[in-house]
Amino acid sequence: MMTDPDKPASQQNVGKRGLFLGQGLRPFFCFAGLFAVIAMLSWIAWLGVHFANGVVTAVLGPLPMYLWHAHELVFGYIPAVLAGFLLTAVPNWTNSPGIPVRGQMLLACAWLLGRCAMAFGAGLDPWLIAALDMLFLPILAVMISQPLWKRRAKRNFIFPVALTLFAAFNLYFHAESLEWTDESRRLGLLLAIDLIILLLVVVGGRVTPAFTRNALRNAGETDLPRSFAALDVAAIASIAILLIADSVASGTAVSGAVALIAAVLQILRLAGWRSWATRHQPIVWVLHLGYGWIALGLVLKGMADLGGPVPDSAALHGLTIGAMGTMTVGVMSRAALGHTGYPLIANGHTVAAYCCIAAAPVPRIFGPWLFPGYYAEAMLAAALLWIAGFALFCWVFIPLLTSPRRDGQPG
Repeated sequence: MMTDPDKPASQQNVGKRGLFLGQGLRPFFCFAGLFAVIAMLSWIAWLGVHFANGVVTAVLGPLPMYLWHAHELVFGYIPAVLAGFLLTAVPNWTNSPGIPVRGQMLLACAWLLGRCAMAFGAGLDPWLIAALDMLFLPILAVMISQPLWKRRAKRNFIFPVALTLFAAFNLYFHAESLEWTDESRRLGLLLAIDLIILLLVVVGGRVTPAFTRNALRNAGETDLPRSFAALDVAAIASIAILLIADSVASGTAVSGAVALIAAVLQILRLAGWRSWATRHQPIVWVLHLGYGWIALGLVLKGMADLGGPVPDSAALHGLTIGAMGTMTVGVMSRAALGHTGYPLIANGHTVAAYCCIAAAPVPRIFGPWLFPGYYAEAMLAAALLWIAGFALFCWVFIPLLTSPRRDGQPG
């Protein structure tokens, strides 16, 4: 059921279900925050048993626990964030009605079925597990394609294309379980991570300087962020080339060199955005921090692929926990405040969430690398920071996302 923007909120009989499912960010940002906590709690619980017993314990899902952990961050958490963002942004981009409540329910059920299949489907046929896990992304791609196509919003066609590629990489991950390939899980995950970084570079390059510019203008600043079209194109193209390089020569000097070039381009791009000037506005600097993790993660990947002293896991967690975690929590919190009628100001709990999530990669990357004798402690510290950050996010934003707008407007 859609709300009527010409009627005051008091006259709109949307009901609790219509309120929660009437706008994509409400259910899917809640799902993303809760799943980030639950999945990481499951991971450290398994790690505790694993390190205590010295053996890999049995799990309820179809994958070894370390693969489940990686898959669910990439193909579980991130799609929920993408759904919340796109289902809210596309109607604004195209000036069209949002997805009806029944469509939101279908998407929510598809996402939940996939998570249940991956968590508890140990006895199911691999075909059924793959089908349930892959249901969500194609449905989401179709739903957002329709308004984009009708309005000829060519600039944003990248998103349904990216969702289709994302689904293909998930299928490639499952191809090993389906016995189509001997080994495809690692590459499926790696290509999906590259694709997510590409989306973050595209979206981050749009919103970070724009939000910074608005914030500095409101603060009376005249020295505003600068963007250069040629640099923007090169920064985006470098990540696309990295995706291609990883698809044919991952872990080689070729992919390493491309990653380092991409890192330099992201650093140059970020240098023009006046990051330091946002230090008093957490709702803005969190995006700069997340973009900085993209650059650092690419540096680590380049060093690892070129045979340097950096382990592969350092680059992986810089790009996932660091870049994906920090950028997504920044985007979700800002969108949640804006679409529930609250001022775009991060309170103390939200700032603490930013700090915890942005800091979580540090022990995970540098602990095992520099202090191998404290591997388990480093893993635990990183996991606890991640859990604390997303628990704080849930504490602040789930009440907002499950309540009517504060300002009485529709949405």
